[in-house]
Amino acid sequence: MLEGYAWLDRNSHSGAVVLADYDNSNRHPQYTHDNVFCGYYNAVRYSEKRQEVDRFLSPETTNAYREGLVKQVSVEFVVLQSDEDQKLFHLKDAPFLRETFRNDAVVIYAVV
Repeated sequence: MLEGYAWLDRNSHSGAVVLADYDNSNRHPQYTHDNVFCGYYNAVRYSEKRQEVDRFLSPETTNAYREGLVKQVSVEFVVLQSDEDQKLFHLKDAPFLRETFRNDAVVIYAVV
């Protein structure tokens, strides 16, 4: 994971919006200069944002919904742990995402 955070810190602008699961989002500020869509329980509209992230990460969710969400909230990167990426294998074919980093722990997609 640390390699992924380091990649993001080098390859994103300060304040870039990142979408990741809640636990991963909590760690981002320690390692990157990015903002997370939903990383803290005291975030504005926390429960709404948490539901949106959970829906984004659900294998049953359509890529059309995902694309709408990332564009609506100006997400620039999607960060998935490798087990999440395996469950969401159809993201690899999503026209609005481009894989930019991968290792054994994490996959990072840029929103295009």
